[in-house]
Parts: sequence; structure tokens; C-alpha cells
Amino acid sequence: MKINMCKCKNVKIGTYANQMKLDAPKHMLPLTNCLLEVKEPFICIDKCLEDEIKSLWSKGINTIGCCCGHNIRCGYIQVLDSDIEKMLILGYEQDLISFNSFLPKTV
Repeated sequence: MKINMCKCKNVKIGTYANQMKLDAPKHMLPLTNCLLEVKEPFICIDKCLEDEIKSLWSKGINTIGCCCGHNIRCGYIQVLDSDIEKMLILGYEQDLISFNSFLPKTV
């Protein structure tokens, strides 16, 4: 298993210091925040994963969570179960966290 670490410095896991808002891709709208049950047109992701997440979206992948790992632990990208096979075809390695979680290639 190849583990790539990000370039975060002094960003604690659980904080939002390294996050940015991206407009949600059309194939993922409408989004629903399960905790607040509010539809939002944007997604917050760690800056380190911006290009990789946008690339996955351009291929029609539905991401449901991600973290760069903040140079403390391995990062992950979670997808809908229906996109697991697509991720495997793209050469992504499944993470041990959960069946629908993959190791990022860029961090």
C-alpha cells in the first residue's frame, strides 16, 4: 500500500483550517446535509484534494466525504457504493476504513 502524505502544516484533524468551498457538480445535485437536512449547493473539501476531487467529479464519481489526512494520517476519499467499481477501474486502492473509502493518489 502506497501512502502519500499532504503538505499541511499545523492543521489539526477535525478543524476546517484547510478547507475550501466548491460548487457541487450537477450530477451530485441536490445535496442534502444528513445532519441538518438542508440542501446546499456547495461542498467543503481540504485544499490538498481539490484537483483530485474535481477530476473524479468530471468522471461522474459521487464523492460523499474526504480528508487529506493533514500530514498526520492517511487521507481518504469516500464514494457512493454505486461508484466503487468505477474507482477500482481508475486504479484507486481501497482503504481499510470502509468498503467505499479509497486512498487519494495525490496526497
